[in-house]
Amino acid sequence: MKALLTGITGNIGYEVARVFLKEGHTVIPVIRPKEAENPLKKLKNLDADFAKINEYVYADLEQEMPKYSLSGVDCIMHCAGVVHFKKAGNSNEQMMKNLLAFAKDSSIPIYYVSTAYLSKSQNEPLFNEYEKDKKKAEDMLIASYSTHTIFRPSIITGNSKTGKIIHFSGYYLSVPEFVNALKKTDKIRFPSIQNPVNIIPVDWVARSIYNAVKDKKKGTLYITNPNPPTFNALLKETLKFFSLEKKIELVDLTFEGYKKLDLSLAEKELLNFYVPFIPYLTTSYNFPPSLCGHSLSPDYIEKILKYAAKFNNERMEK
Repeated sequence: MKALLTGITGNIGYEVARVFLKEGHTVIPVIRPKEAENPLKKLKNLDADFAKINEYVYADLEQEMPKYSLSGVDCIMHCAGVVHFKKAGNSNEQMMKNLLAFAKDSSIPIYYVSTAYLSKSQNEPLFNEYEKDKKKAEDMLIASYSTHTIFRPSIITGNSKTGKIIHFSGYYLSVPEFVNALKKTDKIRFPSIQNPVNIIPVDWVARSIYNAVKDKKKGTLYITNPNPPTFNALLKETLKFFSLEKKIELVDLTFEGYKKLDLSLAEKELLNFYVPFIPYLTTSYNFPPSLCGHSLSPDYIEKILKYAAKFNNERMEK
């Protein structure tokens, strides 16, 4: 199989490329022109398996469609995306527009990585610009009548075996906020949240995507953790790694109730950081059945934090 892949330097695209290459397939990455200097060497430095890549396409999908013959290409894996709640703009929609223009005269299936958090009832609002942008990209793909599959993964975290991840985002951004707040004071109060946080190892997502492509599955498919930890459990396990678990006091209050407390400066700063995430923490998601059926190992949180501490010491040093 020959796959044209966007987003090879992103968390999911990186792992998808590794799986396809390990299974003996050909990967042709779409690379931004600003990364033009020695792209094959850069890819090899990113991962030893990427030495198997000998062809690439230059294109900034936000600005242009690729110039490449799709003859012999079996599928298009669109893993690239802009993940920013406030600054996504129409980046994901624009990338989809250019990709569809590129593939319009072909019957090649398009596999698109979106987000599980578009799983809402008909009357539920979208939470931010990122969700709106992703929804528009999905709608555009569906309206094109292209042969397609949409993957909706949840919160991406490190490799289940090694803890490795290419970009520290999502969960990883919240960790230093708690650590820094707790180091400033003897005790921090924070709302008790029993809702699950649907983190899922990036290699589980990539393998699920590969299996769906191999089996030629169509439609909108979810890749979520069937047994995710609650926010409280995840927070306690995270702070235990930093020996700070005794400095957190989970209070039985809503965020609105918590805001009315006489908050310390450290608590106010932590709350301000969490404002964009509150809708996700206070919403009980009931995702459709997942392509993934695994459960996290007991040492998984320690594993991903060890990797993060090793490669991101300025923010996560233990």
